[in-house]
Amino acid sequence: MFRFILISAILILLGTIAWFLVFSGQNGELPNDDGSGGYISGGGEDIQNTVPDEPIRPNPDEVIDVDFSYGGGLITNLLKSQNQIDSMQGFLSQLYLDVYTQAECLVDGRTENALIIYAQYTQDPVANHLDYAYDELEKWKPRMIYDIGHLLFEETIQRGSLKYLGSKDIEYTFEEKVEYESSTGKKYRIYYGWEGNRLVISSSVRCVTAVHDVYIFHE
Repeated sequence: MFRFILISAILILLGTIAWFLVFSGQNGELPNDDGSGGYISGGGEDIQNTVPDEPIRPNPDEVIDVDFSYGGGLITNLLKSQNQIDSMQGFLSQLYLDVYTQAECLVDGRTENALIIYAQYTQDPVANHLDYAYDELEKWKPRMIYDIGHLLFEETIQRGSLKYLGSKDIEYTFEEKVEYESSTGKKYRIYYGWEGNRLVISSSVRCVTAVHDVYIFHE
């Protein structure tokens, strides 16, 4: 008899704990599982997270028109001064200088520009790779906007006028963002992404993705 009472008491206690957990999960706050540290209310409607400052990878149903213009001559012809060539000389040494393309993407009713260039694989007897190109790109990032900003933003940005804020990967994509800020607080963002030895650089992450998708579709 005592054993029956003890088992019944344990079952009632476990049932009470389970009811409490279910109730608190429906009416309390649950940690957001996206790793951002924000919280989602029990109703799932009030998401208290910082809105990202760049769009994530486009919806598969989204269609972005891309127009290509194939360059002639050397990519250095796109640069306006010898100073620009000198500042990116290390990165230029890793490129095929006579192979490049420019593109325009229609994104949300506005035109975003892109530059498509190709890095040289190393002639490594063990395995060809692009490590040297990756390294030189990292060194070039703080000055990138001064060298090709006029191609992406259609404005010439005075050298040394911006603060380099760094770069970071963009969530859900294979692209990265390089960011700068003027003394007035205006921010400039350059996005880029690799596909093999092809590097696409643009003022829009969705343009980078759209250009890569066009190439992949036709390859």
